[in-house]
Amino acid sequence: MLYGLYLSAQGAESQAMRQGVLANNLANVGTNAFKPDIAVFRSYFPYDVAHQEPQRAPDTIDLETGGVALEGTITDFSQGSLKPTGKSTDAALLGNGFYQVKMGNETLLTRDGSLELNADGQLVHAGTGAPVLDPDGSEIVIPPEMIDLQIGDGGQISGVGPNGIVLPISHLAVVVPTRLTELQKRGDGMYSTKLPVAEAPPETRVRQGFVEASNADPMQGTLELIEVSRGFESNVNMMRMQDEMLGRLLQAIPRR
Repeated sequence: MLYGLYLSAQGAESQAMRQGVLANNLANVGTNAFKPDIAVFRSYFPYDVAHQEPQRAPDTIDLETGGVALEGTITDFSQGSLKPTGKSTDAALLGNGFYQVKMGNETLLTRDGSLELNADGQLVHAGTGAPVLDPDGSEIVIPPEMIDLQIGDGGQISGVGPNGIVLPISHLAVVVPTRLTELQKRGDGMYSTKLPVAEAPPETRVRQGFVEASNADPMQGTLELIEVSRGFESNVNMMRMQDEMLGRLLQAIPRR
Protein backbone atom coordinates (compact mmCIF):
# COMPACT_ATOMS: atom_id res chain seq x y z
CA MET A 1 0.00 0.00 0.00
CA LEU A 2 2.89 2.35 0.73
CA TYR A 3 4.09 1.52 -2.77
CA GLY A 4 0.87 2.99 -4.15
CA LEU A 5 1.29 6.09 -2.00
CA TYR A 6 4.78 6.63 -3.36
CA LEU A 7 3.61 6.25 -6.96
CA SER A 8 0.76 8.73 -6.44
CA ALA A 9 3.11 11.20 -4.76
CA GLN A 10 5.55 10.80 -7.64
CA GLY A 11 2.76 11.46 -10.12
CA ALA A 12 1.59 14.56 -8.24
CA GLU A 13 5.14 15.92 -8.11
CA SER A 14 5.63 15.35 -11.84
CA GLN A 15 2.37 17.12 -12.68
CA ALA A 16 3.33 20.05 -10.43
CA MET A 17 6.65 20.39 -12.27
CA ARG A 18 4.92 20.23 -15.65
CA GLN A 19 2.49 22.88 -14.44
CA GLY A 20 5.42 25.19 -13.72
CA VAL A 21 6.76 24.69 -17.25
CA LEU A 22 3.37 25.39 -18.83
CA ALA A 23 2.76 28.44 -16.64
CA ASN A 24 6.10 29.92 -17.70
CA ASN A 25 5.21 29.35 -21.36
CA LEU A 26 1.86 31.12 -20.94
CA ALA A 27 3.49 34.00 -19.06
CA ASN A 28 5.75 34.61 -22.08
CA VAL A 29 3.11 34.54 -24.82
CA GLY A 30 3.79 38.23 -25.43
CA THR A 31 7.60 38.01 -25.20
CA ASN A 32 9.48 38.62 -28.44
CA ALA A 33 11.02 35.46 -29.95
CA PHE A 34 10.19 33.38 -26.86
CA LYS A 35 10.60 29.64 -27.37
CA PRO A 36 8.42 27.47 -25.10
CA ASP A 37 9.68 24.48 -23.18
CA ILE A 38 8.18 20.99 -23.33
CA ALA A 39 8.28 18.81 -20.22
CA VAL A 40 9.76 15.36 -20.91
CA PHE A 41 8.89 12.46 -18.61
CA ARG A 42 10.58 9.13 -18.04
CA SER A 43 8.45 6.05 -17.38
CA TYR A 44 9.81 3.53 -14.90
CA PHE A 45 8.56 0.11 -15.90
CA PRO A 46 7.82 -2.51 -13.21
CA TYR A 47 10.90 -4.68 -13.45
CA ASP A 48 13.96 -5.51 -11.41
CA VAL A 49 16.10 -2.42 -12.00
CA ALA A 50 18.78 -3.54 -9.54
CA HIS A 51 19.55 -6.65 -11.58
CA GLN A 52 18.76 -5.10 -14.98
CA GLU A 53 16.33 -7.85 -15.92
CA PRO A 54 13.36 -6.18 -17.64
CA GLN A 55 11.95 -9.49 -18.89
CA ARG A 56 11.51 -10.96 -15.41
CA ALA A 57 8.73 -9.69 -13.18
CA PRO A 58 9.77 -8.76 -9.62
CA ASP A 59 9.42 -11.54 -7.08
CA THR A 60 8.55 -9.33 -4.12
CA ILE A 61 7.04 -5.90 -3.64
CA ASP A 62 10.32 -4.45 -2.36
CA LEU A 63 11.73 -4.86 -5.89
CA GLU A 64 8.77 -3.11 -7.51
CA THR A 65 9.39 0.04 -9.49
CA GLY A 66 7.15 2.02 -11.78
CA GLY A 67 5.64 5.46 -12.15
CA VAL A 68 6.94 8.53 -13.96
CA ALA A 69 9.33 11.36 -13.22
CA LEU A 70 10.27 14.58 -14.97
CA GLU A 71 13.38 13.86 -17.03
CA GLY A 72 13.90 17.47 -18.09
CA THR A 73 12.70 19.93 -20.69
CA ILE A 74 13.34 20.50 -24.37
CA THR A 75 12.83 23.81 -26.14
CA ASP A 76 10.62 24.22 -29.20
CA PHE A 77 12.70 26.36 -31.57
CA SER A 78 10.13 26.46 -34.36
CA GLN A 79 9.69 29.75 -36.21
CA GLY A 80 7.39 32.35 -34.67
CA SER A 81 5.27 34.74 -36.70
CA LEU A 82 6.70 38.15 -37.62
CA LYS A 83 5.20 41.33 -36.17
CA PRO A 84 5.68 44.68 -37.93
CA THR A 85 7.05 47.47 -35.73
CA GLY A 86 7.99 50.17 -38.22
CA LYS A 87 11.34 50.71 -36.45
CA SER A 88 14.33 50.77 -38.77
CA THR A 89 16.56 49.16 -36.13
CA ASP A 90 14.29 46.15 -35.54
CA ALA A 91 15.34 43.05 -37.46
CA ALA A 92 13.54 39.71 -37.22
CA LEU A 93 15.13 36.43 -38.25
CA LEU A 94 13.26 34.24 -40.72
CA GLY A 95 14.78 30.76 -40.67
CA ASN A 96 17.48 29.09 -38.60
CA GLY A 97 19.88 31.42 -36.83
CA PHE A 98 20.68 33.63 -33.88
CA TYR A 99 22.20 37.05 -33.38
CA GLN A 100 25.32 37.34 -31.23
CA VAL A 101 25.41 39.89 -28.40
CA LYS A 102 28.01 40.79 -25.79
CA MET A 103 26.81 40.37 -22.21
CA GLY A 104 29.63 41.17 -19.79
CA ASN A 105 32.49 38.85 -20.70
CA GLU A 106 30.24 36.40 -22.53
CA THR A 107 28.98 36.16 -26.07
CA LEU A 108 25.34 35.07 -25.99
CA LEU A 109 22.82 34.18 -28.67
CA THR A 110 19.35 35.60 -29.19
CA ARG A 111 16.57 35.57 -31.78
CA ASP A 112 15.01 38.72 -30.36
CA GLY A 113 15.54 41.33 -33.06
CA SER A 114 14.18 44.29 -31.08
CA LEU A 115 17.26 46.49 -31.46
CA GLU A 116 18.01 50.16 -30.88
CA LEU A 117 20.84 52.68 -30.85
CA ASN A 118 22.23 53.78 -27.50
CA ALA A 119 23.70 57.20 -26.70
CA ASP A 120 27.07 56.16 -28.15
CA GLY A 121 25.57 55.03 -31.45
CA GLN A 122 26.00 51.33 -30.65
CA LEU A 123 23.42 48.91 -31.99
CA VAL A 124 22.16 47.12 -28.88
CA HIS A 125 19.50 44.65 -27.79
CA ALA A 126 16.60 46.82 -26.61
CA GLY A 127 15.70 44.67 -23.61
CA THR A 128 19.15 44.37 -22.06
CA GLY A 129 21.33 47.01 -23.70
CA ALA A 130 23.77 44.29 -24.78
CA PRO A 131 25.79 45.32 -27.86
CA VAL A 132 25.04 43.40 -31.04
CA LEU A 133 28.11 41.90 -32.76
CA ASP A 134 29.30 41.67 -36.34
CA PRO A 135 30.82 38.49 -37.87
CA ASP A 136 34.26 39.48 -36.51
CA GLY A 137 32.92 39.69 -32.95
CA SER A 138 33.13 43.50 -32.86
CA GLU A 139 30.41 45.81 -31.62
CA ILE A 140 28.38 47.59 -34.29
CA VAL A 141 28.54 51.40 -34.16
CA ILE A 142 26.42 53.58 -36.43
CA PRO A 143 28.12 56.92 -37.30
CA PRO A 144 25.95 59.88 -36.16
CA GLU A 145 25.98 61.45 -39.63
CA MET A 146 24.31 58.39 -41.15
CA ILE A 147 20.58 58.61 -41.79
CA ASP A 148 17.92 56.30 -43.25
CA LEU A 149 19.37 53.11 -41.76
CA GLN A 150 18.85 50.06 -43.95
CA ILE A 151 19.24 46.37 -42.99
CA GLY A 152 19.36 43.94 -45.91
CA ASP A 153 18.03 40.39 -46.09
CA GLY A 154 21.54 39.07 -45.49
CA GLY A 155 22.12 41.29 -42.44
CA GLN A 156 24.07 44.02 -44.26
CA ILE A 157 23.72 47.43 -42.58
CA SER A 158 23.94 50.59 -44.65
CA GLY A 159 22.92 54.22 -44.39
CA VAL A 160 22.76 57.45 -46.31
CA GLY A 161 25.78 59.68 -45.72
CA PRO A 162 25.94 63.51 -45.70
CA ASN A 163 26.52 63.50 -49.45
CA GLY A 164 23.31 61.56 -50.06
CA ILE A 165 25.11 58.38 -51.11
CA VAL A 166 24.22 55.00 -49.59
CA LEU A 167 27.28 53.67 -47.77
CA PRO A 168 27.92 50.28 -46.12
CA ILE A 169 28.32 50.45 -42.34
CA SER A 170 28.53 46.94 -40.89
CA HIS A 171 26.98 43.49 -40.93
CA LEU A 172 24.88 41.57 -38.40
CA ALA A 173 26.40 38.28 -37.30
CA VAL A 174 23.82 35.51 -37.80
CA VAL A 175 25.00 32.12 -36.57
CA VAL A 176 23.72 28.63 -35.81
CA PRO A 177 24.86 26.53 -32.82
CA THR A 178 26.38 23.08 -33.17
CA ARG A 179 23.33 21.56 -31.45
CA LEU A 180 20.11 23.32 -30.48
CA THR A 181 19.63 20.88 -27.61
CA GLU A 182 22.86 22.13 -26.03
CA LEU A 183 21.64 25.73 -25.71
CA GLN A 184 20.98 26.98 -22.19
CA LYS A 185 18.35 29.64 -21.53
CA ARG A 186 19.78 32.68 -19.74
CA GLY A 187 16.70 34.89 -19.49
CA ASP A 188 15.72 37.97 -21.52
CA GLY A 189 15.62 35.83 -24.67
CA MET A 190 19.32 34.98 -24.37
CA TYR A 191 21.01 31.60 -24.80
CA SER A 192 24.51 30.40 -24.03
CA THR A 193 26.50 27.58 -25.60
CA LYS A 194 29.84 25.96 -24.84
CA LEU A 195 30.18 24.60 -28.37
CA PRO A 196 31.37 26.53 -31.42
CA VAL A 197 28.89 28.25 -33.71
CA ALA A 198 28.81 28.43 -37.51
CA GLU A 199 27.50 30.91 -40.03
CA ALA A 200 23.77 30.61 -40.60
CA PRO A 201 22.61 28.94 -43.84
CA PRO A 202 22.06 31.25 -46.83
CA GLU A 203 18.30 30.70 -46.77
CA THR A 204 18.07 32.49 -43.40
CA ARG A 205 16.76 36.02 -43.93
CA VAL A 206 16.71 39.23 -41.91
CA ARG A 207 13.50 41.26 -42.03
CA GLN A 208 13.93 44.94 -41.18
CA GLY A 209 11.07 46.60 -39.31
CA PHE A 210 9.80 43.33 -37.83
CA VAL A 211 10.29 41.29 -34.64
CA GLU A 212 9.57 37.61 -34.14
CA ALA A 213 6.62 36.84 -31.89
CA SER A 214 6.54 34.09 -29.27
CA ASN A 215 5.65 30.70 -30.74
CA ALA A 216 3.88 29.64 -27.53
CA ASP A 217 0.26 28.71 -28.28
CA PRO A 218 -1.94 30.23 -25.53
CA MET A 219 -4.96 28.07 -26.38
CA GLN A 220 -2.99 24.81 -26.37
CA GLY A 221 -1.13 25.89 -23.24
CA THR A 222 -4.37 26.62 -21.39
CA LEU A 223 -5.83 23.23 -22.34
CA GLU A 224 -2.68 21.46 -21.18
CA LEU A 225 -2.74 23.43 -17.93
CA ILE A 226 -6.29 22.23 -17.26
CA GLU A 227 -5.20 18.66 -18.04
CA VAL A 228 -2.26 18.95 -15.64
CA SER A 229 -4.48 20.36 -12.90
CA ARG A 230 -6.83 17.39 -13.19
CA GLY A 231 -3.93 14.95 -13.22
CA PHE A 232 -2.50 16.52 -10.08
CA GLU A 233 -5.89 16.40 -8.39
CA SER A 234 -6.35 12.73 -9.30
CA ASN A 235 -2.98 11.80 -7.80
CA VAL A 236 -3.72 13.73 -4.62
CA ASN A 237 -7.11 11.99 -4.33
CA MET A 238 -5.40 8.61 -4.73
CA MET A 239 -2.96 9.53 -1.95
CA ARG A 240 -5.84 10.54 0.31
CA MET A 241 -7.74 7.31 -0.42
CA GLN A 242 -4.70 5.12 0.23
CA ASP A 243 -3.95 7.00 3.42
CA GLU A 244 -7.50 6.37 4.64
CA MET A 245 -7.25 2.68 3.75
CA LEU A 246 -3.96 2.42 5.59
CA GLY A 247 -5.54 4.07 8.62
CA ARG A 248 -8.42 1.60 8.60
CA LEU A 249 -6.00 -1.29 8.30
CA LEU A 250 -4.02 -0.12 11.30
CA GLN A 251 -7.20 0.32 13.33
CA ALA A 252 -8.27 -3.22 12.45
CA ILE A 253 -5.09 -4.74 13.88
CA PRO A 254 -5.84 -6.32 17.28
CA ARG A 255 -4.19 -4.54 20.16
CA ARG A 256 -2.76 -6.35 23.15
